[in-house]
Amino acid sequence: MRRTLIAFAGLLIALTLWTPLHAAGPAPGANSANDHLLRIGVVRVGQIYHSMQEGKKFEAEFRNRRSQLQQDQQKRTDELNQLVSQREQLKPGSAQWNDLRAQIDQKTAELEIAKQMAQLQLDRYRKTSVKQAYDHIADAVAAIAEQQHLDLVIADSSPEFLGPDLDAIPYAQLDQMLAARAVLFANKKADITDEVLLMVDANFAKQNTGVSTTGNK
Repeated sequence: MRRTLIAFAGLLIALTLWTPLHAAGPAPGANSANDHLLRIGVVRVGQIYHSMQEGKKFEAEFRNRRSQLQQDQQKRTDELNQLVSQREQLKPGSAQWNDLRAQIDQKTAELEIAKQMAQLQLDRYRKTSVKQAYDHIADAVAAIAEQQHLDLVIADSSPEFLGPDLDAIPYAQLDQMLAARAVLFANKKADITDEVLLMVDANFAKQNTGVSTTGNK
């Protein structure tokens, strides 16, 4: 009985000495449990692009360029139609008729070349502008992730439906859109969309001064 009491007392002493050492936290230099936690953020890239000032400016400039090119093509088409109308008033095979036919051929070729060049210029402008906008989004995401000490940021490309009516969407397209969702749930704490949008707009507003908030803390 005496041995049992001595052993029990020894166990109590050992527990008393052990508890403070562990309750105080890990020893200096040791890895804490938080070091192994992966901090993840979610950003709705499509929403940012359609809301950001740079994207809106690009869309406005694109529509303006397309309108100007369409006006130029319409002017060329009207000139061509006018020549065709004049030729129809002449005797086929006459000197004037042959001269107008040559002009029509020239104008037709110029119109086709103008259409191809216009499409090439529009496509090049659109690709360059969109690539630049998404690069700016990526830069802002990296900066926000660094500020918030995030290890990973996932782009949420989930489709946004305006209502329950899905009749306008083919089944195959709907199935592909739903299956491609990368994020099924993210709480407000994980969503950094608003912070990224604020940064890209601030950077865009300051781009003429050469000052950028990207990377600032």
